[in-house]
Amino acid sequence: MAETTLYFTIVDFLIFALMLAISACTALYFAIAKFRRQQFLADSDYHELSHDEEDEESITPLKGGLGIFVGFVSAITYLGIPAETYLNGVLFWSISLTVIPTALIINNGYLPIFYRLKLDNVFDYLEMRFSRNVRLVGVLGNFFNLLIYMTVIMYGLACALSAVTHVSLWGAILSIGLVRTIFTTVGGVNAILWVDLFQVVLMIAGFLGLIIGGSVEAGGVVQLWQNAMSGDRTYLFSFDVNPTTRHTTWSLIVGGIFLNLAFLGPNQMSIKKYKTALTESKAKKAVWIGMLLCGAFQILAVFAGIAMFSFYKHCDPLSSGQLKRSAELLPHFIVDMFSSVPGLPGLLVSAIFSASMSSSSAGIYSLALTTFDDFIKLRWKEMSPFKSTILIKSLSCFYGLLCMSGAFAISQVNSILQTVLSWAGILGGPVLGVFTLGFFSSRSNSKGAICGSLTGFAFGLWMFLGAYIYPPFYADPPLYTVGCYSNTTKVSPLIHTFNDGSHSRKFRDINEDVEFQTTIASEVKYPPIASLYAMSYLYYSGATWLITIVVGVFVSAVTAAPPKPDPLLLNPHLDICSCCRKDQPDQVDLLCDGEMKATIKYHRSASNLMQMETWQVQQELPESFAEQND
Repeated sequence: MAETTLYFTIVDFLIFALMLAISACTALYFAIAKFRRQQFLADSDYHELSHDEEDEESITPLKGGLGIFVGFVSAITYLGIPAETYLNGVLFWSISLTVIPTALIINNGYLPIFYRLKLDNVFDYLEMRFSRNVRLVGVLGNFFNLLIYMTVIMYGLACALSAVTHVSLWGAILSIGLVRTIFTTVGGVNAILWVDLFQVVLMIAGFLGLIIGGSVEAGGVVQLWQNAMSGDRTYLFSFDVNPTTRHTTWSLIVGGIFLNLAFLGPNQMSIKKYKTALTESKAKKAVWIGMLLCGAFQILAVFAGIAMFSFYKHCDPLSSGQLKRSAELLPHFIVDMFSSVPGLPGLLVSAIFSASMSSSSAGIYSLALTTFDDFIKLRWKEMSPFKSTILIKSLSCFYGLLCMSGAFAISQVNSILQTVLSWAGILGGPVLGVFTLGFFSSRSNSKGAICGSLTGFAFGLWMFLGAYIYPPFYADPPLYTVGCYSNTTKVSPLIHTFNDGSHSRKFRDINEDVEFQTTIASEVKYPPIASLYAMSYLYYSGATWLITIVVGVFVSAVTAAPPKPDPLLLNPHLDICSCCRKDQPDQVDLLCDGEMKATIKYHRSASNLMQMETWQVQQELPESFAEQND
């Protein structure tokens, strides 16, 4: 294979631009339509996202499931999983096994409460259940998690565009950032919802095209798998219980469940899809549809990585110097394999952008709405709909530009998948833990929730910084470079330097029966505590969640017991602290002349962040009882 880099042709550029234009025109269409109905400024997008009754009536399980799927999939999935499979093998497929337990937990643990409360803002729950301060902790954790997520997505898209065009990375960040900001700011949430189906078709077709093309190039599916097997990339399972092993079946399943819950459970981007279903059962069906689509898509991404390795089995573009970042692998593969079919590379690369347009736009919108709800609206409560609209759109524009600036700052990141999942565990795990305390622990109070979440944040950040200062070493499958060189050129195979941002990389020249390692672990002396930092990044979410729960329950137990929470705010099936408290009775028997004459049942309900108490009498009291108690 020649050591050359191919780029888009004119036809590819036209097809790629057409796909982006469809999304942009969709945004403009809804903006103009709202203006013509004289609702563009009268009805703010904030009102639309929170109280759009027309959307509530039109949500079906299929549409809701597609929305969940598109919101979950992004450039991280489209670029990260194939690159991970290419570098380390098919073991990452195990994360697709998490979709079933995730759907079960969401449908039975979180969704029923959110659906019945019909909250417009997911963090209203924390204020109802605990206090304003707990809400602020949850808001800030989710805010920075989303901000980092959106920033890395933009960076991944810029890497993809830079790999297939002559545009520099900085130029790609600038152009993509402006397009996405305009799409979100002008089109609003309607544009985000209505392009879901178009993007689903394009994303799935993109991966299927890569898998089919790779199979044809290899000589069939069997040969494709054999090529991966010869490269030590077909280990389907690893039951190693060592927590310092980067990827195992256990870490992918356990860590994947907590990461999925952080993204799809108590999350502002998901709550609208849950609460707008006509019935709770339809909302649960939507979760099942969305999660099963996510699992199938992750498996397709793994197969795309196998096809990519088979194509480059003798000439790795990273170690040969053709590429600098693993995020550039998939778009480079698309152009390299389909360069003989004008327009097809442009169509397939546009699928990568479709995988991110909806989720990233919804994320930016969520940042704007969170800022408006939790900071601005509290100070200026009488703000008019006109000003609310302008302010929310301005915030969307600001956060789009902020993510663009952040993408410039992280331009040295190579492993976008590990970066996103690490920070999702550090920030998302404690937020998930606070909601879990609220749902499943009637004994928990605001002090416990705050102490637990802050401890979880601190632990996750400590582990991340420790792993950054003392990066762990892993044994990885080899990458080959012999096919990159012509017969008339002699290039030394002894040094091939590449680091994917997370661990050292090993390369092998098949003409020499020798393996070379870029960094030798034995030459680096780490202090004993460095072994703690070697914990797999996939466990960050579960560890921070568990620490939040344990510390939260302990602090709540040693501080003053809170009033009995509203039953609507608790999961009716499980209370992890039911043995730690004596609850107020749910009913009181009233006696008259030594005989029970009536039963009063005690109920509590939530309304507008206030707990209201009501009493219901089972039957009329006798007059003698009233006279006796005058």
